[in-house]
Amino acid sequence: ACIGLRLDMGQLILGEIDRATEAVSVGQKVLNALTAPIAHAGGELLVAATLEVSHADAGRVEHELRAAGAQVEGVDYGQVATMHLAVAPDALDRLEELVLRLSGGQGRLVPGERRWVDRP
Repeated sequence: ACIGLRLDMGQLILGEIDRATEAVSVGQKVLNALTAPIAHAGGELLVAATLEVSHADAGRVEHELRAAGAQVEGVDYGQVATMHLAVAPDALDRLEELVLRLSGGQGRLVPGERRWVDRP
């Protein structure tokens, strides 16, 4: 009887450990969900944007965009050079004007989705 009681107690303890582990896991998920908006407090909201320019103009335009505060995240070279940018929402109009000036009215900044980016 004593051995049976020890086995039952062992199973009971293991069951309690499993339930406690699950509760901690659920608690961590809740904590992550509640603190996610706070994590953005140290970040910056940016708008993803693309811009197509000729290969001949790509280097000059990229330099001017960087100087104006845009983050150039990459350039794909196909029939044209497609720049992938991250731009502060309040800078979109200013950069659009810059693009029009640099491209002789041919270029168009195409805004995409907004996303949070951590500041270094």
